[in-house]
Amino acid sequence: MALLTFGEGWHNNHHAHPVSARHGLRWYEVDMNWYGIWALKKLGLARQVYRVDLSALSRKAEPEVNARSAC
Repeated sequence: MALLTFGEGWHNNHHAHPVSARHGLRWYEVDMNWYGIWALKKLGLARQVYRVDLSALSRKAEPEVNARSAC
């Protein structure tokens, strides 16, 4: 569905990260608008393009082990 809607299926990611130009954050979340923005940046036609730090995002998604619950 994301291919037909140019990535608007990942609109919830926009609300979680409002300044990010890329809304498809996982490998399977195709975001066609991001590819257009990426191309404009490579051509020098877009500047100050912000993205979510994916390494920080994956660390945040990992469950934390509580010392009390491990007993």
